[in-house]
Amino acid sequence: MATPHVAGAAALLAQRHPEWTAARLKDALISFGVTVDGQKVTEQGGGRIDARAAVLGAVSATGTLAPPTVRCSRRPP
Repeated sequence: MATPHVAGAAALLAQRHPEWTAARLKDALISFGVTVDGQKVTEQGGGRIDARAAVLGAVSATGTLAPPTVRCSRRPP
């Protein structure tokens, strides 16, 4: 059931900030995730999306990290 909720929150955020890229929308949604007490990350993922805070608030942190691409010079046997 998370998919329709996240899609709806993303649509609201994209409507409010049409200049934002998909990556920035994702960062905002993850940054405004609220963890649930007593649950492990494997049970709740990034937490519940606080759509109101995401749409009305200022994003002050990013929720994702893009690691650098690592190239391997060895070919597998």
